[in-house]
Amino acid sequence: MKHSVSQIFKKYLSLIVILPLLTSGLSGNYFDAGAVGTDAKVVPKTITESQIAGKYVIAFEVCAGEEPIMFDDVTAVSDIEEMSLAKSTVGNIPPNTCYRLETQIRVDDLNSIRILILGTSFKFSMELDERSSSSMTATPRSAGSSEFEATGLAVDLSHLERQLTEAELKECETVYDDYITLGESTFSVRYVYHKFMGDCVLLYNDSVWENDEDDRYEKLNQVLPELREQKEEIRREEIRKAQISMPTITPMAMGELQTKRGFFTESQIPGKYVFLFEGCAVEVVNLDDMVVASDKEVVLVFPPGVIGVTLPAGKCLEFEVQIHADDPNTIRPIPLGMMSITKMSPRAQMENGIPASEVTCKQGLDLILKSRDGSAACVKPSTALKLIASGWGTLV
Repeated sequence: MKHSVSQIFKKYLSLIVILPLLTSGLSGNYFDAGAVGTDAKVVPKTITESQIAGKYVIAFEVCAGEEPIMFDDVTAVSDIEEMSLAKSTVGNIPPNTCYRLETQIRVDDLNSIRILILGTSFKFSMELDERSSSSMTATPRSAGSSEFEATGLAVDLSHLERQLTEAELKECETVYDDYITLGESTFSVRYVYHKFMGDCVLLYNDSVWENDEDDRYEKLNQVLPELREQKEEIRREEIRKAQISMPTITPMAMGELQTKRGFFTESQIPGKYVFLFEGCAVEVVNLDDMVVASDKEVVLVFPPGVIGVTLPAGKCLEFEVQIHADDPNTIRPIPLGMMSITKMSPRAQMENGIPASEVTCKQGLDLILKSRDGSAACVKPSTALKLIASGWGTLV
């Protein structure tokens, strides 16, 4: 049965009187004019269900400040897709003018909807504010200090700190085909808002995923803690190696987000930092995949969809990124292109044209070929012996 958006909200907010759905919004806090040269803002208006299941029409008002806003720079993003206003609108919003805009977007989780204005380095959230069923929040982001805009989109999938329920493991099984079809990188972008997809991916790349016995779910949960710890150890080692191998990327300054430029004067964001660094190229450097990593998360320096950004030989450029960290001293810029192929899963390596017999496993893991299809798997030596003895695979 199809439910309206109002019915969905009523289910969770039955004790609150539902006002006309999301018809009033909070414009939030905005940057000082000196910070970005604009007081642009977004005011969310409505979210309505379309005739197509899983698709919604979102309406919002965009107001330009002292500078015009190009429609090309306005993008709606959900947990499923990204929709640029450039596809339906051309031109720009003149200075000191407001336009009401609408776009359709596919959504699984309504709370994941975001409005991005890349040209001003703002990021506005169209999240339902649970304190008032009729309001949505609009949250400003930091401005980049260079000619390129910085972003803080986490690229690492989330993990839980407990066992997965049977329902969650079944969801892992449901989206497994997406993982195979899309590849790990695209899959990660699509499911970045799902709270345990990182655990699903860990299981996909372990031999335990092939277990079809009655105690399948129990065995999946048994190996999860060890897989999480292995991933954490690998992440720490990659950051350490990247620090050593990046003589031309040096940190310049770091300050707490709350105090650096006063962007969030009315909110407290503990554990979040603005990281400013300079990159100098000896040779031409492709910056598409540059990230900043901490002990808490990994963020892209450039927004998804911004490609072909290069730094010419002999040139330097400043970058500014927001990132969460428990220990700010762990924050480091990392060009992903310098990382080892072993960061890729066996499946990802094969999808990139590497023969199964030539797949590179992470240190401490053995390469075996699955008997049923000849594909590669990287497993612990003790596990490899058991799998080979059972006829599941052969050692390379």
